[in-house]
Amino acid sequence: QKEKMKIKTQQLVEKVRRSPSDNGSFEPALFSTVAVLTARIRMFEEHLHRHPKDKNNRRRMLMAMDKRKKLLGYLRRVRFDTFENTCQQLGIQYSLPAPYTRRVTKRWLVKKAFCVKVFQEAQKLKAAERLKQRRERQARARA
Repeated sequence: QKEKMKIKTQQLVEKVRRSPSDNGSFEPALFSTVAVLTARIRMFEEHLHRHPKDKNNRRRMLMAMDKRKKLLGYLRRVRFDTFENTCQQLGIQYSLPAPYTRRVTKRWLVKKAFCVKVFQEAQKLKAAERLKQRRERQARARA
């Protein structure tokens, strides 16, 4: 099992590595980290197909996925072309994170409804005031 994992990891790292001498600098290390995480995730997926109730390894897989997503997000911000190449080489489908949405609570709904009601009342008062002013202008224009 461990040898299988090592072989898969080496294959994925070789796919991503640009040249054999790429070891020390930051970017190749990032590529190899993403490749190692991808190999680990695929191993966990295989394992979980055989053992669906294994919650500990499911948790480890989700943690590895989160870490890989974080690294890919950084790579996407810094160097988009290498990000695309890495995703293509590893067969990864990157999806953008969802924009922040506020959790709707009862308290928030009540507060929002109250604010809307107050706003509508204010609009009614302003409309009545505008109508009154318009009539006064028309009366002055006629006189």
